[in-house]
Amino acid sequence: MYLDEKDNRPEELKTLRPNGFTEETVIDDFPVRNRKFILHVRRRRWLDDNGHSIVLNVYQLTADGTRLSEEFASFLKRSSSIITR
Repeated sequence: MYLDEKDNRPEELKTLRPNGFTEETVIDDFPVRNRKFILHVRRRRWLDDNGHSIVLNVYQLTADGTRLSEEFASFLKRSSSIITR
């Protein structure tokens, strides 16, 4: 599944000009109906009045050191501690 960030700028940032999208972040998440679920997320990139490229809305989408969502990584961590006991 592919998700692109919506243009939801507040009124005071409407002077920024769209400049495409950032490179996608790939997230492996919980299986949906017994199928592997991979999410590709791209954030918007903007240009200011000087023509410098800036990125807004930086989100932590994956757990550090993984390509998994925070919730799925947490679930796996809990599950592995239950199994190893």
